[in-house]
Amino acid sequence: MKSYGFTLLEVVVLVTIIAIIGSMAMTRMPSLEFFKSYGFSDVVLSDINLTRVLSITQNQRYRIVIGASSYQIQDQNGSAFLNPETNNASVSYPAGFSVTPTTTIVFNSLGQPYSADGITPLSSTLNITITSLGVSNVITITPQTGLIR
Repeated sequence: MKSYGFTLLEVVVLVTIIAIIGSMAMTRMPSLEFFKSYGFSDVVLSDINLTRVLSITQNQRYRIVIGASSYQIQDQNGSAFLNPETNNASVSYPAGFSVTPTTTIVFNSLGQPYSADGITPLSSTLNITITSLGVSNVITITPQTGLIR
């Protein structure tokens, strides 16, 4: 007589193996804070890149002013640029987030980054760190080329 299906012992062993694999996978999954931090870092990266693109396309200097609790894109006269996605001039950091260092980055019409005075080109790579509950992401701005990553 042929028997189809699993014995009780086989089912118990299979469920135990699945439970072990599942518990190992759960401990290796990133936290929700990781995804929030990565998402906000992507927004900041996009806005720094937008500042650079505006400088190139408008043929004038644009700057991004990174403060303690918000940042803002400004033209060469210091007038705030309204972000087309949010329709706001300033972007406030979500609760629990910090961005360091507080600085101003100026881009010329070629997309090259300058320090806050707009006269001195960046001499070394600028690292901007976005932190939320111990999770950090770093955005780098390369001198001379203005590569943002």
